[in-house]
Amino acid sequence: MITLTRQALKRPSVTIILALGIIIFGIITIGSVKQELLPNLSFPIVTITTVYPGANAEAVDRTITTPVENALSGLQGVESTQSTSSEGFAFTIVQFDVNADIKTAKSDVADKLTGLTFPTGVQAPKVGTFDFTALPALNASVSSKDPNTSLADLQSRVQGEIIPNLSAIDGVSRVNLTGGEQQQVLIMLDPDKMAQNKVTQQQVVQILQANNLAFPVGTLDEGGRSLPLRVTHSFSTTTEIENLVLGLKGGLPTGTGAAGLPGGAATPAAGAAPPITISGTTPASGTTAAAGQIQIPDALLLHVKDVATVQVAKTGNATITRTNGNPSLGLQVYIDPNANIISVTQAVKDELNRASSAQSSIPVSFKIVVEQAATIQKSISGVVQEGLTGAAIAVVVIFIFLLSLRTTLIAAVSIPVSVIVALILMRLQGFSLNVITLGGLAVAIGRVVDDSIVVLENIYRHVREGDEVNSSVIQGTREVAGAITTSTLTTVAVFLPLGLAGGYVSKLFLPFSLTVTYALLASLLVALTVVPLLARLFMGRVAKGRKVAPAGKVEEEENSWLQRVYTPILKWSLAHRWITLLIAGVVFFGSMSLTTQLKFTFLPDSPQKNISISLTTPPGTDLQSTTNKAIQVENLAKTLQSQGQVSDIQTTIGQGSGTAAALAQLTGGSAGGVSNAAALGCRDGLD
Repeated sequence: MITLTRQALKRPSVTIILALGIIIFGIITIGSVKQELLPNLSFPIVTITTVYPGANAEAVDRTITTPVENALSGLQGVESTQSTSSEGFAFTIVQFDVNADIKTAKSDVADKLTGLTFPTGVQAPKVGTFDFTALPALNASVSSKDPNTSLADLQSRVQGEIIPNLSAIDGVSRVNLTGGEQQQVLIMLDPDKMAQNKVTQQQVVQILQANNLAFPVGTLDEGGRSLPLRVTHSFSTTTEIENLVLGLKGGLPTGTGAAGLPGGAATPAAGAAPPITISGTTPASGTTAAAGQIQIPDALLLHVKDVATVQVAKTGNATITRTNGNPSLGLQVYIDPNANIISVTQAVKDELNRASSAQSSIPVSFKIVVEQAATIQKSISGVVQEGLTGAAIAVVVIFIFLLSLRTTLIAAVSIPVSVIVALILMRLQGFSLNVITLGGLAVAIGRVVDDSIVVLENIYRHVREGDEVNSSVIQGTREVAGAITTSTLTTVAVFLPLGLAGGYVSKLFLPFSLTVTYALLASLLVALTVVPLLARLFMGRVAKGRKVAPAGKVEEEENSWLQRVYTPILKWSLAHRWITLLIAGVVFFGSMSLTTQLKFTFLPDSPQKNISISLTTPPGTDLQSTTNKAIQVENLAKTLQSQGQVSDIQTTIGQGSGTAAALAQLTGGSAGGVSNAAALGCRDGLD
């Protein structure tokens, strides 16, 4: 280890430039480090949500839950499967091995469900993953500044202008709108035209389903990975539905076979030519049809628009949103898990402010009810403040014991350099700034100065004894290099296993343990390079004025105040060994007994000042009755609001709210088709 010290002293300019470069690069890097409340926990859990409107729990269990569980049996990597069947709703949780790749697991589950057939009316199963980051980063209410503006007009501006602008912000994954009227595509069949063209309703339904699909077609091996391939198609406009080909106008003539032409055979004879495929595209001038194909003019083809009318119609309110007792719309902004929630949220707020101040026939105003970024900033600021306070106290304590400003500053330089090195390595490894990693840095701050103090004190001792500064630096560092290396590696051996324990503990504490490890190893490097160099540059002056005995030796120093206090205690402890051991044992076992009084939780309590209330009405309750119940709870919250204990109240009522909706947000499923529910959020509660 002394070789590092010799090289640092041999090239002082290089050492100083490297240290300054690390500090500058670290300051630049800190701005690009992602900030979040907790490390991103990716649970290997896949969820399946299936809605069967009107079915009782027994029917849901028999027709949905049991087939789903049977389809998943034998799937590799599955540790457990847990299902819940309720009124019109089936929910299955598939837990994989903790080290499983969640994307691959989700794809495997979706492939298993592709071949299942459910009764008519069952919505397609929604496959999602359990992710805490799936909750909205920002929840805002939208209302009009003009009291005469209807919710329909307000919804028109929000959907046509505000949501597209928010979705275009880099880092925003999606934006949901609650409240207002919902729309759906209606296909109204004409019985007379269907009979004229010999088309049945079932045929139309089958063709629509066949053109709105998603199914696996195999895998692609690339770069040592097997990537699943899927074919998907969905309708994006009503025109696509209208132009969908059903067959030939007037129906297929008698004797028409698989070829779709008179006299075509349903099954080709042995050695016969393959069936002819009909294409509904009229060939361009000068082109010829491919072998085995006949180009049919579009005028002879039967389209959906020839037997039905396709239009977008309003279906009424699926959800109702109220803010502080008044009707409004709700905006839920979701942010990509890899994005910086602080910067993206600020960009969203800037866009909302721009939309609010823009000149429009429908002026809007926004009120932010829930904002994760503010909570994250407050939590991170609190941890940073604690860390800076700890660093300042550490410097003061060093000065009290060394009683030298220069030596204190030399020792204190290890704090910022070590922390910055740890931040750089965190950024390179993809870790974020959160209460866990910042807590690791705060823990490390009290330890990173230890190595520097030991090296500095030993160099200082040699200088006080009259040795030349250069030799004091080399000799003083050599004497303690092994000790501080062993001490640092021992501390690393305590923290590093926290991230290697496996399971969810490893996922949560790996950033913490590596952050502490990086800071400690950086402090060791600083203590062996930068500190000796600074000691050689500045410590020579502290030796001036020392007292030298006539024989040429340094006169023995008087005991410091610490030695005068500590020496009698040490002598008494050595003289009364058994009493000392007894006192130590009482303190140890007494401290261990206090652990039963501590609170045990997987994650710390959230610092958000929000209260959420969820109520669910019995199945079959209409939206208005649920609204009346929600207003009663809302009035109770208004009482606290009038007392200044609650700032804002937002209520969401309908099938897209309540516990089912919260679960759907976490799992990527759908809460549609379940009982009406209401969710109330109160902001800025009591401390």
